[in-house]
Amino acid sequence: MEKYKKMKSLNLLVLGIALTISCASKEDPNYLWMMAILQPLAPVGNSPQTLPGSDSPSEVPFSMTIEDLNGGSDFLFENTTTYPLRIKVRDLINPISGTLVQIIELGQQDVAGNAVFKAITDSSGNVTGSFTINNREEPKVRLQVTHLGKDYFFEINLINILEVSRDIFLFTSPLVQVPAPIVDTDGDGIQDSEDEYPNDPSRATMIRIPSDSFYTICYEDLFPKKGDADFNDYVVRVYNEEDLDSQGRVTRIRGYYTHVAKGAGYNHTLHIKFPNTVSGNYTLTRTKPNGSEYFSDSSFLQKSSSIQILPESNTTIPQSNTSQGQTFLPGDKAEWELVLDTPVSKLALGNSPYDLYIQVKNTNLAIHRLGLYKNADGSDSYLDPAGFPWVFMIPGEFSWPLEKKNINNAYSFFDDWYTSSGANYKDWYLNKEASQVVSF
Repeated sequence: MEKYKKMKSLNLLVLGIALTISCASKEDPNYLWMMAILQPLAPVGNSPQTLPGSDSPSEVPFSMTIEDLNGGSDFLFENTTTYPLRIKVRDLINPISGTLVQIIELGQQDVAGNAVFKAITDSSGNVTGSFTINNREEPKVRLQVTHLGKDYFFEINLINILEVSRDIFLFTSPLVQVPAPIVDTDGDGIQDSEDEYPNDPSRATMIRIPSDSFYTICYEDLFPKKGDADFNDYVVRVYNEEDLDSQGRVTRIRGYYTHVAKGAGYNHTLHIKFPNTVSGNYTLTRTKPNGSEYFSDSSFLQKSSSIQILPESNTTIPQSNTSQGQTFLPGDKAEWELVLDTPVSKLALGNSPYDLYIQVKNTNLAIHRLGLYKNADGSDSYLDPAGFPWVFMIPGEFSWPLEKKNINNAYSFFDDWYTSSGANYKDWYLNKEASQVVSF
């Protein structure tokens, strides 16, 4: 009986579309799509998609135009990639506002992890933003669209993709029963069950970057001279949290830092700078390894200004953590929260950890990551003539080389990764020579 009712409903659905098509011409831009709806529903990807917790494929009455930007990205000596995101959701004619769009990271076994982006469509049916994931051989995410209580989802293989751009058509019919009104305490358009801040209309989602663990960022401090490639002059662990509003715009940012190595005679301070569209009130605290707080400040961040996160490096770590036989002892920690004056799109904000740089006290020169500053000829200001940086970033716990040990020798696949511009041995940092790196 249930099967019969289902077939009857589908027949009515087809009849309704057929009547619509009879009033449309072949020149109508909706015509081809409406014809496609009448065809058997094709699974997205190589196999039918199944909703989490369901044993059967989901019959999804929708169509999608893929307009992804393809190609290879610049090699920035980092093991993460940020993908701009542009999604449009509409019915046969009009854009659909208030539709929840999520990007969910998939693990090595295609197991769904955390949401790395979440927003609802605006009045034009659009969602724009970005998401960041760690590099791996087959990077995948799940795009999930929720409309009228129904989930439409499919996997996206990100190999050779620079930007995810999708135009999604959902068939909405008066025959579809509209679910009961959602519970949305703060009235931001995202129901409480999906809202991490259900009582705060200025924010709805917290994105942790990276989604687990932290980044290890390693600096060489002899800029503009070539360093010794041990990448242990200044090492810091960091992760960020971004609070997004219902439109996917950033309204608050938090940063967490631990100084973990200083294999240099020079001293340094750690700073962060945001695009000139960002301003707001921030709080900053610093603590010693035993947890005792020794600095606290609340201030206003002017546009184009920077925040000094940690003071001189000869005061923020008990030992170098770069010598053979040392027992690893972490240094000082710092954390801050910035409440933005005006929400900023993730695309305008830039990628975590943003412009995180060291100021070398001995030379009075700043050292930045790649991709942020260009010379007059278009070359990167922080890439040496041999094509090597002064900074690189690794996800998770990374064992940096000991003093006078070269990273090429400490990690046997580093050269293969570097010379292939990151295409090969994406997990090079997991294959270390234990005698040449710090141990924890």
